[in-house]
Amino acid sequence: MSKDKILALSVVIFIFLTLGITNPSSFLSSYNMKALLEYTMTYFVANIGLTFVIMIGSIDLSIGSMLSFFTVLFVMFLNSSGFWAYLLVLVLGALLGFANGLIFTRLKIPSFIGTFGAAGYTRVWLSSFPAENRLVLNPWLSGLLIF
Repeated sequence: MSKDKILALSVVIFIFLTLGITNPSSFLSSYNMKALLEYTMTYFVANIGLTFVIMIGSIDLSIGSMLSFFTVLFVMFLNSSGFWAYLLVLVLGALLGFANGLIFTRLKIPSFIGTFGAAGYTRVWLSSFPAENRLVLNPWLSGLLIF
């Protein structure tokens, strides 16, 4: 491991230990640890896929806008379709990811440009939803959430 990686890891461990020692009742509480794991799980899963993209020497700039877009779609589908929202969002996400892959592999457009464009069109789709329509999950559907 390089010196830079060791230094970065040491800084993270130092901050974690400092917060844990100075405020153990709230920082190291089971509630806080559970909240940290729940909030970071989406990014963790997304970054597993992004790791493979980076390993082949490419980059995906659309990950943030795609996460936002599919989060909004998930809530909309969950309100209207119930449990099928999971399947619908997974299929749509796979299709858009497949489209990004085709742009890169078949059209030979660099991943930087192709995924930047994908980020653009997902943001446009996201902004096309009416602002006055708030996304609110129906209370009786909250039992369908897995986390």
